[in-house]
Parts: sequence; structure tokens; C-alpha cells
Amino acid sequence: MECPIGSRVDRRRARNRARILDEAERLSTEQSFADVRIDQIAAAADVSVGTVYNYFGDKDGVHLAATERVLDRVEERLRPAYDPELPPLEAIMLLGRLYLQALAENPIACRSLVSDALTPDGAAGEAIGARILGLYSALAGLIDRAAAAGAIEPIDGELAARFLIGAWNGVFATTFQTLAPPADLDEVGRTLELGAHLLLKGAAPPGGRDRS
Repeated sequence: MECPIGSRVDRRRARNRARILDEAERLSTEQSFADVRIDQIAAAADVSVGTVYNYFGDKDGVHLAATERVLDRVEERLRPAYDPELPPLEAIMLLGRLYLQALAENPIACRSLVSDALTPDGAAGEAIGARILGLYSALAGLIDRAAAAGAIEPIDGELAARFLIGAWNGVFATTFQTLAPPADLDEVGRTLELGAHLLLKGAAPPGGRDRS
């Protein structure tokens, strides 16, 4: 029989942990995480500083946990594009749209991938780097699958993936206030689709049609 006291304690710990990560994430969108203090996070989450240390060890532990949670959300958002039943070109176009949505919904991921000049260091930086490599690899796999299906000419999938993701990041960065007129998300979405279309159309086999 489950102990009701233990269950309540576990639920309270889970709520506290989630609230700490929520506030750490919120504060990190307002300033660099390096400038966020443990006492700020604790006060915003309405827990003691000791509770934060007890759950996460130190500030780097909070940063890593918050980063992993955001990256989990990003990967979940992208998952439909990896459906093996989708034609590869359709999957690539869908991935671009979902990637835009993931960046818009997760400012920490957006800053890490698009706008921050400094790459996070330590375990959080390693976690982000590993997930980014996974994204490049997944997109390269889609491009290779499109080539194998005869939908595009054989090209270097890894280089094409690097180009596409770099283009997606650059186009999304135009949503920020720059010297140029900022774009809204609808404009960015249509730009991403146009860019992917132009690239993939250029890679289409001569005289061929999309056989994906």
C-alpha cells in the first residue's frame, strides 16, 4: 500500500522543483543566466536558498536542469517531422516550421541557438552542444533520404543540414530589433519555406519531378 505521507512529500518536492526551474527559466530570459543569483531564483519560486541547493547542488545544476527541460520541449516539438511515413521533402519543410515554433516558444533555446554571442559553458553548454549535433544529424538524415528516393540530386547531407539550420537561425534572428525592419513570425515562416523550396528545387534532378 502506498504511503500517503510519502506521496504528499514527493508531490510537494516535484512542485517545488518545477517552480524553481520555471523561475530560473523566466529569469534567464530577462538577463544572462550568469547574472542570475540563487537567492533570486529561490525568492521567485517562494522556497529557501537551501531548498534550491538541496535539489540541484549549485547554480550550475539549476542551469543544466533548466536547459535539459527546455531542450526536451524543443525535441518534442520537432518529433512529428521525423515520422518515417512522411515523404522526405515534406518532412524537411515541416521541420523548418516546427523549428521556428520551438524557438518562438522557448526563449532560452532561441538565445542559445540564435542570438547569444557567448556559448554556455560547463555541463549546460555540453548538453546544448549534444542536442544541436543531434538536430544536424537528424536533418542530414532527411536530406540523405530525399536523395535516396530520387527527390533531389545526391548532395552532402551534413553540409546541406548545416546550411539549412544556419539559414533558419539567421532568418529567425530577423524577429529581433535590428537596423533592418524586424519580421514577424508569419513572415519568418513564409521565408523559411521559400528558402527550403529554393534550395531543394535547385537540388532536384534535371528534368525530374518530386518523387518523395
